[in-house]
Amino acid sequence: MYPIIFESHGFALRSFGVCAALGLLIGTWIAARRCINYKLDNDKVQDIIIWSMLGAVIGARTYYVIRNWDTEFTHKPLWKIVAIWEGGIVFYGGLFGGLLTAWWLCRRAKIPFLHGIDLIVPSLAIAQGIGRIGCFLNGCCFGSVCQPDFVLGVRYPGPSSGHPPSDPWQHQFSQGLITPEATQALPIHPSQLYEAAFLFSLGLSAWFLWRQPARVAGRCFGFYAIGYAIWRFGQEFFRDDTPRHLFGWNAAQFTCIPLIAFGLWLVLRRGPAQETQENVR
Repeated sequence: MYPIIFESHGFALRSFGVCAALGLLIGTWIAARRCINYKLDNDKVQDIIIWSMLGAVIGARTYYVIRNWDTEFTHKPLWKIVAIWEGGIVFYGGLFGGLLTAWWLCRRAKIPFLHGIDLIVPSLAIAQGIGRIGCFLNGCCFGSVCQPDFVLGVRYPGPSSGHPPSDPWQHQFSQGLITPEATQALPIHPSQLYEAAFLFSLGLSAWFLWRQPARVAGRCFGFYAIGYAIWRFGQEFFRDDTPRHLFGWNAAQFTCIPLIAFGLWLVLRRGPAQETQENVR
């Protein structure tokens, strides 16, 4: 666990923030390479990506704050609401916030929305995967307890001199699984790395399968939506950081259902490809 990469004189360079910035840079580079084949103006696409990422961060943090207000923010300073460098975002809030921002910006730039989101699918998936590595280093979005001899099992640290215990340790202590004297948490599934590996595969697949625009705009994003939602639904059974509700599902799994339905609509619908406007250069 390396939540802080470097710290000096009150300044802390956090691994989560570094991974988020790296994901943005690599994502914009991938989109720039795809702009040529998609016949879209690179400057306009870069602006849309950057502002959509901001919209995604706001949406992801807003969702997290609302969901955890009573347990994490009631008795803390208000500035903690924006302290995303400490972790604490929810992907689905970010997805909806980013898509809403992208839709508005595409309208202003006269870029067909479905055409635009097809272009950014590889950027989205790969940047998301890099962000999950940041989650792993930060200790958030952690997995469920695994067998002690499981080769991929990870043990997060307990309290030490000058450092608070990791989130997995605190969670297991609250569940009565470990004692206050435990120096490490029980081994858990590295669910963040599972998801990162899947997202890299999904992003690269979308990149190579849709080098050119889909015959019907939106199918590339539909492929991403279905693939990611199915994966995420199954992987949530290997996570232990969110409460479960009806059917033993958590909030993320319930959100997977409409995302799969939306993806199926995009993949199965019929219609002409949405062409780029001639004045978009």
